[in-house]
Amino acid sequence: MGLQRAGWSLFGFGLFVGSVAAVTGGLVSGRTDVGCPADFEPRYGVERVAFETVSALQGTPLAGLSLPELYLTDGCNVFTVGGVVQAALLFMLLGLLVGTLGVLLGRA
Repeated sequence: MGLQRAGWSLFGFGLFVGSVAAVTGGLVSGRTDVGCPADFEPRYGVERVAFETVSALQGTPLAGLSLPELYLTDGCNVFTVGGVVQAALLFMLLGLLVGTLGVLLGRA
C-alpha cells in the first residue's frame, strides 16, 4: 500500500499546485498576439518543446540543469505554458506511474 499512497500523494500534490498556479498566475506565461484572419479555423497542438538552461543556478552544482519549455499553438498564435504548471504536470505523471506500480506490485 506504500507505493499506492505515495503515488496518489504525488498526483494530489501536482493537481493542487497546478490548479492554484493556473488560477493565481494563469496557465499561460506568454503568447504572441497575431491577428488571425476572420475565417480562421483553429487547430490546437504542441508547437515545440525546448530545453532552457536555468540561469539562476549558475555557480551551483546544478549549473547545467535544463528544464523543458512547452509551446502550444492554435495555428495562428503561440502560447508558452507556465513553468509551475509544467512542474505540476510532471508531479501528476510521476504520481500516476508510482501509483500504478504500487497496484501492480500489490497484485503480484
